[in-house]
Amino acid sequence: MGKHSSPEQSPFVRSLLGWLVPWMLVAVVAGIALFVAIDAVSEGPLEAKPPLRSEAPAPEETVTTPPTPESSPTPERTPKRKDPEPSPTPTARDLITEGVTIQVLNATASPGAGRAMASTLEGLGFRVVVVGDAATAYERTTVFWSSSGVREAGERLARRFGWVSAPKPGNLSASVALHVVVGADET
Repeated sequence: MGKHSSPEQSPFVRSLLGWLVPWMLVAVVAGIALFVAIDAVSEGPLEAKPPLRSEAPAPEETVTTPPTPESSPTPERTPKRKDPEPSPTPTARDLITEGVTIQVLNATASPGAGRAMASTLEGLGFRVVVVGDAATAYERTTVFWSSSGVREAGERLARRFGWVSAPKPGNLSASVALHVVVGADET
């Protein structure tokens, strides 16, 4: 032991704990309060807005041709087909359901529309994890996808029933793959 050390260290330890414990309690209480505040804010009503789509023909899309040794890439205008060839209505086999979770939001005045849609989707093999109400009314049922990895699943589902499909707006959760917002066209 050093010449300035005391065999009795307990006053120092008590002093340190007397300072450290209250600050640790303050940090824990502040963390819990922050968690509760964030949870309370995120529990608000969901406002799924329909995608902005016009009924006008689709504009031309830009296609870039690959460069050749003698040239650099050049964009070309390619008109989209005005009259797409009708495709057969997809069957349940054509749907992608494996690992696809769905949130169903009722955007109609009919109270049972969300639950009825959930039953239909479950019958097709989807896993419905949430059924709730949308904050705004929809005329057309819309399928929103949460990531590009489930875009095809969302588009196939929408095509199967003649619905609209689009990427999810920012106010919908990314924790589910698809959001089916039931519109008045399904009631």
